[in-house]
Amino acid sequence: MRQRLALAAFVFLTLLLSACGGGGGGGGTGFKATPTSLTFIGVKDQAPPPPQYINMTFSSGDVAYVGAAWVGSQPSWANTPYLTGSGRNWQLVVSMWDTSLPQGTYTATLKCGVGKSDGSVLDSQDVVITYKVMSLIGVDRTSISYDYVQGAALPSAVSVDVFGANLPWTAAVSQPWIKLGATSGISPSSVSVSVDPAGLAPGTYDGTVTLSHTGGNDRAIFAVHLTVSAPGIQPQTALAFSGVNGAPLAAQPINVSLTSGASVTWTATAADPWVVLGKTTGTTPDTLAVSADPSRGPLASGNYASSVTLTATVGGATLTRVVPVTLALAAPTLTVEPSTLVLGGTNGRDFSAKNLQVSLNTGAGSWPVTLTPGKTWMAPAATSAQASATPATVGISPATAGLTGGSYHGILTVTARVNGDTLSFPVPVDLNLESHRLLVQDTGAAFASMPGLSVLTRTIPVRDNLGLTTSWTAVSDKAWLTVTPSGTTPGSIVLTANPAGLGPDTLDVATITLTSPDSTVEGVERIQAGLWVGASAPAAFLHQSSTGNEIASDPVRPYIYLATGNSSVEVWNIHTNALVTTFSGLGARIIHVAVSADGSKLYASDATNYKITAADLPSGQVRSTWDAGTAEGPHLAYARSNGQGLLLAGNGYVFNAETGASLGRPNPWTSSSYPVAASAQGNQMSLDSGVHSLDYTALNGGQVIMGEARWPNASAWNSADYAFNLDGSRFYAAFASPYDFYVFDTAGTSGNLPLIQTLPGAAYPGNVEVAKDGRIFCLSESASPYDFWIYGADGTQKDVRDLIPYGSPQRSSGMKISGDGLRVAVLGWDGGNAFLRFATTAP
Repeated sequence: MRQRLALAAFVFLTLLLSACGGGGGGGGTGFKATPTSLTFIGVKDQAPPPPQYINMTFSSGDVAYVGAAWVGSQPSWANTPYLTGSGRNWQLVVSMWDTSLPQGTYTATLKCGVGKSDGSVLDSQDVVITYKVMSLIGVDRTSISYDYVQGAALPSAVSVDVFGANLPWTAAVSQPWIKLGATSGISPSSVSVSVDPAGLAPGTYDGTVTLSHTGGNDRAIFAVHLTVSAPGIQPQTALAFSGVNGAPLAAQPINVSLTSGASVTWTATAADPWVVLGKTTGTTPDTLAVSADPSRGPLASGNYASSVTLTATVGGATLTRVVPVTLALAAPTLTVEPSTLVLGGTNGRDFSAKNLQVSLNTGAGSWPVTLTPGKTWMAPAATSAQASATPATVGISPATAGLTGGSYHGILTVTARVNGDTLSFPVPVDLNLESHRLLVQDTGAAFASMPGLSVLTRTIPVRDNLGLTTSWTAVSDKAWLTVTPSGTTPGSIVLTANPAGLGPDTLDVATITLTSPDSTVEGVERIQAGLWVGASAPAAFLHQSSTGNEIASDPVRPYIYLATGNSSVEVWNIHTNALVTTFSGLGARIIHVAVSADGSKLYASDATNYKITAADLPSGQVRSTWDAGTAEGPHLAYARSNGQGLLLAGNGYVFNAETGASLGRPNPWTSSSYPVAASAQGNQMSLDSGVHSLDYTALNGGQVIMGEARWPNASAWNSADYAFNLDGSRFYAAFASPYDFYVFDTAGTSGNLPLIQTLPGAAYPGNVEVAKDGRIFCLSESASPYDFWIYGADGTQKDVRDLIPYGSPQRSSGMKISGDGLRVAVLGWDGGNAFLRFATTAP
């Protein structure tokens, strides 16, 4: 192969010239030619320079030829290259022969490559050939340039190579400021060229250096250029500051130095106050910190231009440099959350402060914020604060003094002053204020006086519905009833009845009126009180009837109202055991009844017509009738919440007890009729066994506010009857199984009502009631050996007996306590007949 490659090399030259591309090398053959350029230096009319070599290697076994060819015609000053080597390593010998050429530089390109046996080119690479022809005496450059700043160090000397073959030479300069390290020598050698600008004014100077061959006419000339500059302050890039107005802006440096590098004193001045200099003087070289402070002005958001002027004195001359400074300030953003406020809560009685979070997008930059109430009823905890990216919190409270109930609207303006920018954020504020009222816990009171049996006093809590301390006065319209004449909330009013002068077996009703000297208190509060004077103590009573569905107790009079299950309601005196009257025309089939807390209304549920009828008491005259909703005569319960009478229906509807207007269906999950109960204070109600907080507000045209259902936390089932104590803090449940009565705490908002007490009973508890004195009455169906228990408010057992001689009481609606707490009424069934049972339960 070696011989073939060698013999074929020059045949391959022609093939290379027809190959595409060139240069690069490598390809898939691993071909490489090194070096990629050769430089020859020859002296005119002297012997040619020595040959040089190009190494050519490859790795592919497909290579059959290796060679080279001139790109274009072969230069006249070069010999034809030839190959030496073997295997995959070859050398191309390149040489020059002509030194008679004029002085100058000549170039050509060799294309080196490899090819296959069929003559096709596999890979190739270009190698540049440079041939420099020098005179007998010559130098390696044509010119030298120097720059000099007055007062600075002299420019470094430059060494110039002198070419020639053992030729003596001399050197001369055309300008005195050109300095030579030597003025003669023998080539090849070098000469050091420097400059001495002493005494030269700033400007540009030109000269030459001439080297001559001693004893000959040959010479080499090169130019020397010198630029002399006066000293100055080094140029500085312009400073550009940008950011949010009010946010910190980082300082930027200016490097202060002279172009000569000399050490001199400098001073700096700023064109505008907002350009802040870290210092105003120093010694070069130095660094000056510059910052932008928009508070100096102060500046509003926008674009600003200024400068910093640097000065220094050198040799009696003042040097100046002006550095441009720009400032781009983006407007800050004032954020207030929430963007609207509602004071007073949904019920108009929440006087807690609502917090505003006020912030600025100024990072750590803190700025003054003011809060300006548009109405006197807005009471910020502070009218000023400091805000930054870290929000300032300000509480806004309602100031309701002198206001009457209603909805109020105003604007609270939050203003921030950030340098020259003034930001304003209007916050709409709504105040819901419930009508200010005095409230008594119970608007009905029943008293009785009979031989050996009486209730002649009652204490009723008095409160302010806004939770305020409010003075009140009370007046009774009957001489037999004395009352606490005055007091303040929270407190109590004591009612004391005196039967002296009243005839036997008579009933008299008094009205107590509470008012307040506070002009913001709206309306008056009234309590209806009834006094029964009996000629004899009541006897136990058992009456059989063919009809009977539910009973209700009058809170003022000694009356029990019996829904017969047909079109009538019977009125019984629980102390005389006598039928007082029968109300007709209340509906087609009355199955459930309820009485208002003040004893002024009887409500009857008609299962045939899906109606509810309201009738005046004690006359029984019908006042209004309205649709009951989706159940056939739903269970009914009266509640007085925030002074508003509400009628709660067992199918989830709530009605205005005065007008019959529907107030919605806060319990839409039920379409059936479940037992329903409410506390005397009107703050708790139950539907089935679910307990809800209850509230009413006259705001927005009047609305019921009912909390989420909470469920008794007890392993009991088959709910039957429920009751609350007067203030709604305890919930009592009669579950058919197991055979106990349960007491639950209604405090808190947990989903489960905690069980705090278990009151023993007997098989199938069906009825539970709470008297006005707090006693708890429990009735079970079983009479083995007892079916009736009386417990104190604390759960202590007071009495136990067998109350029902035969049959079973009506569950959930078959037991009621008289308003004076002296008697119990039970409605039950014995086979197909109903019975009505009265018994004394005196404390």
